[in-house]
Amino acid sequence: KKLPQLPLKERRRMNLLPPFSFLFLFLLTTLTRRVSVLVSVSAVRPPPEAQPLIDAALKLESKSDRFGEINLVNDIEEEERKDDDAPVSSFSEENNNINNKYLNAETELPRCAMHLYRHISKVGGTTIRFIWDKNVVMGDWEYPIIYGFEEQQWTDLLQRWKAAAEKFKSGERSVGPRTLVELRGNWPSNWPAQHFQTRIMPDIDGLKKEFGEGSGYGCEITTSVLIREPTSQTLSFYEYYIRKQQEQDPGETKKMWPGVVGKESWGYDIGDYVASGRATNGQVREILGNKCTSNLREPGYETEWMDATNKPVRTHARPISKECEITESDYEQFEKVLKWFDIVGTTDNFDHFLLTQSRTAGVRYPQYKKSNSGKHKREWDPEVKAKVEHATTFDKRAHELAKRLQREQVEKLYGSWETLDERFVKPFKSKTEGQFVGGKPPKSLYKWVKTSEAMAVDAAPVVPDCWTDDTGGGQATAYIVFEPVAMVDKSVNLHCIKGCNFDS
Repeated sequence: KKLPQLPLKERRRMNLLPPFSFLFLFLLTTLTRRVSVLVSVSAVRPPPEAQPLIDAALKLESKSDRFGEINLVNDIEEEERKDDDAPVSSFSEENNNINNKYLNAETELPRCAMHLYRHISKVGGTTIRFIWDKNVVMGDWEYPIIYGFEEQQWTDLLQRWKAAAEKFKSGERSVGPRTLVELRGNWPSNWPAQHFQTRIMPDIDGLKKEFGEGSGYGCEITTSVLIREPTSQTLSFYEYYIRKQQEQDPGETKKMWPGVVGKESWGYDIGDYVASGRATNGQVREILGNKCTSNLREPGYETEWMDATNKPVRTHARPISKECEITESDYEQFEKVLKWFDIVGTTDNFDHFLLTQSRTAGVRYPQYKKSNSGKHKREWDPEVKAKVEHATTFDKRAHELAKRLQREQVEKLYGSWETLDERFVKPFKSKTEGQFVGGKPPKSLYKWVKTSEAMAVDAAPVVPDCWTDDTGGGQATAYIVFEPVAMVDKSVNLHCIKGCNFDS
């Protein structure tokens, strides 16, 4: 199988070396990369309110591929078919707006970079995470903090990244920092979502000004976000988070909020769930970050325990408070935030977004794996669908705006939508092998394992030159592993915690 390529500059330099230098360089590089440093990372323990998510993740693991994304692929394919008839502009090779970076046959690693992806629930973001995990275990990037990070974790990362960029410019580092950041919020901490506009956006703008284009550092600071058609996004959100709450029997024990379960509290179906007024315009609310997004995962109805029947009975709805509702003014702010992102995409055209995001950031292996296809297909009852559409009116406008922004950005970067589609997306899809969209990626060089297990067998951690610290973050919280992890050579005979989900 074809092995991953070194950057072009490195290949050219190696071509100038005498034959025996290759062996020496290989041995030297191997010894240098395996720095035997194990930095202890405090174990993260989940808060009590996270337990339902953990239980759901463990239950899902026992039923299917642990690293699956429910119903993503089939929904993507259906939404792409809906968008096939959208108009495309003509392409001219002389178009001065064409960026050669986007028209090159191969995606090359940046010398120094940070890319931030704003992950909205149930739009395909978990697939992006798995793709990034793959690129980390190829030695290309670091992906050091959990999507729901604390303020201190963000502050520490910025300090490390800036210091690494300074050393790269001065020549103390041969490679600049290359860092991927996924920002979702909700759990373990909602801090990054709540402070997205007031801290994260200004911090990224500051990095661009200080280290980006024209600064002399040669670093590329970029951002992206993905929006989904609101009916399918709401259905996916409902199936993943809400239905299991509805289907549980409250039992013979009195349970009230926050432990309450059952249809009386969570709704009889998806229509009843959204009709409570608590689950409205979830994507706009998540992007803004300050509109009570936790309400989306809470029961929509109050109940009263009836001693005669020993069961809860619904009393009234629990709509969100007025300050959490989306107004026209809120939507205008949402538009400003969405336009701030360098790359905006829609799940309707997931592969178009993915390949543009990958080329923008410099992620070389965008192949991904199909999983859990077709679980959420349904024939919509007109009355139920009307309730969902009524609850997502601003999300619908957001989706239309995202589609327009995606088209405009593609026009600017590639010259036309047709160019991206014909030169890159269709060839990418044509390489699909079984579940692997875009073909099977090269075998991973490394994998993540529990640090304690690595120490027990004296497995040296791998520290790529692009990392900002020797642990690469050392966490796997998103995989429900709350003890430190280390990246080691793929040949080490230990259970893989993350980074192996796209290996065939």
